Amino acid sequence: MARARRRFADALKGRKKQGGPPAQALKFFDQLYRIERQARDEMPGEGGTQASYLRRFRQKHSVPVLDALKAWLDDIAPKVVPDTKLGDAVSYTLNQWEYLTRYVEDGRMPIDNNLLERDIRVFATGRKS
Repeated sequence: MARARRRFADALKGRKKQGGPPAQALKFFDQLYRIERQARDEMPGEGGTQASYLRRFRQKHSVPVLDALKAWLDDIAPKVVPDTKLGDAVSYTLNQWEYLTRYVEDGRMPIDNNLLERDIRVFATGRKS
């Protein structure tokens, strides 16, 4: 999810005018990350594991936002020039949709894998040297 968000952030930086479609997409992503923080801050109810609580919370709160984002992407995709940063961001997000939304089905999965990538960067950087 972080990569898809980053592509829209890059598209926003490349625009002369702030706002527009990249800013709208970032609002969706910010809302998803806010929901994720809220879910992590709340403790699971009695009788369930943290993973089952996260799954239920995501199903209730994140899925409607993801559905709205998907509908928005489907609507805007034909209107965007493919060889632009915004076009790249939209096509990447749509092409990776199945993988980007998989986290709502399993409470054990994080919304993105930034922590893992940061941990393995040490090994990859050492390998290049």
